[in-house]
Amino acid sequence: MKMNKLMSIVVAATLIAAFAVPVSAIAAQGPGSAGMETAGVGASRPESATASRGEAAAALRDRIANALRLRSQAFNNSADRLQERIHKMEQLCDRIEDAGGETEQVRSQLRIAEDTLEGAVRLENRAVNQFRNVPDAENVRGAFGEARALGGEAVGELKRTRSQLKSALRELKECVSELKEG
Repeated sequence: MKMNKLMSIVVAATLIAAFAVPVSAIAAQGPGSAGMETAGVGASRPESATASRGEAAAALRDRIANALRLRSQAFNNSADRLQERIHKMEQLCDRIEDAGGETEQVRSQLRIAEDTLEGAVRLENRAVNQFRNVPDAENVRGAFGEARALGGEAVGELKRTRSQLKSALRELKECVSELKEG
């Protein structure tokens, strides 16, 4: 018996709440918020949507500019360090050759590493241009993805350059040990 009475109270409260909420929502709109004036408010939305798209594009341009500045700084620092290593290893090759050693294999690997580094810089420049064009693209998400992939390829080329320099350094060490033995 108690269960039936409790169930009745719960059902009654639910029905009251179900009817009371829509009525209070209609009453909360107040005068002037229904009818023709609602269409007037809706008519101004495309202008505000266009303005907000313009603001969003400007904000996106600012975020991209900041990200590119930081990315460029990091990429250029890495590329400069790799170029410096190539130069130092070429100087070591000169010294080893002056001492009578053979460094043709090392120089070949250094030329390949330098070509790879130049390719990385070209890829990075293309990625930067694509990032700058992202806000104006029809498919912003797709354009961003393409630019990001291209930037990733550029970083991959930097890593490849680094591994080529490591191989060249191993060869250089072998040249030095052969020179010491001979």
